[in-house]
Amino acid sequence: MTDATLIAADASLNSLIHNDPEEAEKEAVTQQSNRGLKDSSSARRVTNQTHTSRTDPDATLAQKEGTRDN
Repeated sequence: MTDATLIAADASLNSLIHNDPEEAEKEAVTQQSNRGLKDSSSARRVTNQTHTSRTDPDATLAQKEGTRDN
């Protein structure tokens, strides 16, 4: 039996860091320099395969059907 219940995690998109330490450092520098910009070209691309939450390592990205992307 599988339980597919979505529960709120103790994580935010801001807590996601890249699994590769070198890439994590590059992202940190880029995010710091782009802070406050609303240009979508500076948006990060995150997936469950490439990123882990610092605050809740067991959390994964999920989206409910019918909700819009942010």
